[in-house]
Amino acid sequence: EKDGALERRFQKVIVEPTTAAETLQILNNIKDKYEDHHNVTYTPEALEACVKLTERYISDRNFPDKAIDAMDEAGSRVHLTNITVPKEIEDQEKRIDQLKQLRMNAVKAQNYELAANYRDEEKGLQVKLDDMKRAWEESLKDNREVVDEEQIADVVSMMSGVPVQRMAQAETVRLKGMREELTSRIIAQDAAVDKLVRAIQRSRVGLKDPNRPIGTFLFLGPTGVGKTLLAKELAKYMFGSADALIRIDMSEYME
Repeated sequence: EKDGALERRFQKVIVEPTTAAETLQILNNIKDKYEDHHNVTYTPEALEACVKLTERYISDRNFPDKAIDAMDEAGSRVHLTNITVPKEIEDQEKRIDQLKQLRMNAVKAQNYELAANYRDEEKGLQVKLDDMKRAWEESLKDNREVVDEEQIADVVSMMSGVPVQRMAQAETVRLKGMREELTSRIIAQDAAVDKLVRAIQRSRVGLKDPNRPIGTFLFLGPTGVGKTLLAKELAKYMFGSADALIRIDMSEYME
């Protein structure tokens, strides 16, 4: 630290991101609170998907934050999608709103006795409404919606922009057919494609430092040989869209 006095008074504590296994343990430890809050039940596969999919498709955030966010968002979406307010409660709320308006009109007309009657009736209906809501909420606890890996995939797809279909496809199947797919689209660049595919496959099977990028590639060659096309096709194959590629035109930095 530049400030020596500050450094003497404080001890530096570096908090590293958790591993995938530690993150899964954290999710299992806190899932009860989220289940009670969203009135849902998370399957074990859903928690595993929170870890696996966010690790693979959300690279700009760290564990356990991104996995917890995916779990929280999925629970919220499932709850809001499936919740239906009973008609009796809606009718009761409408009647209370009507009484409020009638009370206000009576006050404006200086008919305070009538306004007091409306107020008393409104209070009675509000008590009944509170009881109805409590009974409804208790019934919901006995009929919780289930959050599975499909809902997690939908949420991670929304967070990352990667299509759900791409996530659902088996990783081993995609990696196995990667070379053939890219060489069919990139003509006369088999050597470059081979090196690219091998690097991606090494990364996906875990033969790399987890704190480093999936791969760092420098494509060299004259204009028109397929450098940009290869990068776009790689982005499309891995993440479902060529828009997943962030393109920086270095000719803009020549000066």
